[in-house]
Amino acid sequence: MRRVVAFFTAVVLLGVGCAGDSESTTTSSPNSSTSTDAAETADPPPPEFAPTDAFPVTVEHINGSTVVPAAPRRVLTLGLDDRDVVFALGITPVAVGGVASSTAELTYAWMDDAAKAIEPVVFYDDLALNYERIAAFEPDLILGVANFMSEPQFVELSKIAPTVGQIESPDLRGRPWQQVTRVVAKAVGQSARGETLISDLEARFAQVRSENPSFAGRRVIVVTHSGATEDVFYTDSQSAGVEFVPALGFELAPVFGRGDPAELDDLDLDLLIWNLGTKDGRRAEVEADPRIQALAVTKANNVVYMEDELAVAYTFQSVLSLPFVLDKLTPLLQTATT
Repeated sequence: MRRVVAFFTAVVLLGVGCAGDSESTTTSSPNSSTSTDAAETADPPPPEFAPTDAFPVTVEHINGSTVVPAAPRRVLTLGLDDRDVVFALGITPVAVGGVASSTAELTYAWMDDAAKAIEPVVFYDDLALNYERIAAFEPDLILGVANFMSEPQFVELSKIAPTVGQIESPDLRGRPWQQVTRVVAKAVGQSARGETLISDLEARFAQVRSENPSFAGRRVIVVTHSGATEDVFYTDSQSAGVEFVPALGFELAPVFGRGDPAELDDLDLDLLIWNLGTKDGRRAEVEADPRIQALAVTKANNVVYMEDELAVAYTFQSVLSLPFVLDKLTPLLQTATT
């Protein structure tokens, strides 16, 4: 009988958005060319992406409810998850919030040319929102669906434009991509288009699951190398990818926290997936750790390493990033389970 050992110390990871390993605090002026260029991108969406819902629409979120009076033309996203959904719906935002003001740092392979052309703007000064910088873009809708937003922040942002705040999530885990997609789509009047995006992506998961019966029932854990000390490892089995692994047919080991990786053997794992982020040298650290190399799952070579853009895409868990993850990760899972 398999044992599930609660060897991890529970932790709660809070942040202002979904981010990888970037530590930049570069800021942008609201009068910069970046702001001007972005503000000029408020063209109406192509006919196939035009709003189909009747306005006004009311959107519920943690901070209350928001009435969007008319189809938005100048959407501003505070976070990168929101950005992905907006672009998937065929809308080019007037501004995109980020932790760095360099497009090279915040554009990824799953984005199209329109998404890559938008220079991210830092809206936070030492974690405090810069409302003047946001107002300079003259948005008619502000989206912070996947971002932490305090009540005072929501109040101030709502003075600028209708603002949709953070949505509810199960026990502080990552918000399901379906939920984020659905809320953003409703806010911009494209509920039907949002449901199509969701059903199409769910069909892709079903196809991968059907084509890989060897995935079914195999016990998996996704572990993140924290990079803090050689002894600390985080699992994200109840965070960003909580629904990804089961959606492919795997059984997710029900643990969350940090601890000695040697104790992973107590979980009787069939597959170990490492989310190593974008920092150089993390895979080498993992492969050089004798505790990890002594694990039964490692000796059996039932290990997958997610690095660089694959790791970032997995962490994003958005309607745009997940097809990229399926394309890149599925062959690695196939190799590790055969």
